[in-house]
Amino acid sequence: MPTLFFGIVVLALVLWGLNAYSKADPKYLAKVLRPAGGILAVAAAAFLFFRGHLEVAIPLGLTGLGLLGWGPFASTGWFQRTQKTPGQVSRVRAPRIEMELDHDSGTMRGTILAGPLQGASLDDLDLATLLGSSPSSTPTAARYWRLILTAGSPAGVSTPRTVRRRGRDKDRAPPAAPK
Repeated sequence: MPTLFFGIVVLALVLWGLNAYSKADPKYLAKVLRPAGGILAVAAAAFLFFRGHLEVAIPLGLTGLGLLGWGPFASTGWFQRTQKTPGQVSRVRAPRIEMELDHDSGTMRGTILAGPLQGASLDDLDLATLLGSSPSSTPTAARYWRLILTAGSPAGVSTPRTVRRRGRDKDRAPPAAPK
């Protein structure tokens, strides 16, 4: 009977842990679990080394050092920590519009390449003018304006999630009026 009770407690703890893991932010998990795994691997390697199991301790220790950002299995060079490279820019080009994302500041810029507004910067145009300018660039331009409008998420501004939710709500039948 105590074994059954212990098994139920362990199952409940595992399910609770998996639930918390599934709801956690992936960036936070990577930031926490990678160094924690590295420290545990190096500690286990040290234990195995002092017990005389070199065949397991050396690869485990190198893997732990790699998780910590050091050693031959690290994503960077020897003892070189990862750092964000400044000045990176991503560019996307469609037949009528070109967009640019500055990774340092997170700002987006765009230029219209063809059509009646050729050469105009997207920052200088309002939404009505922009969406009326070219049917082929409308999805890209609309995405640009959605990002601009929801950047700070001020109250009352629709995010893509709320827009989808409203779309689903419109498909549903309205609630019956009380009699």
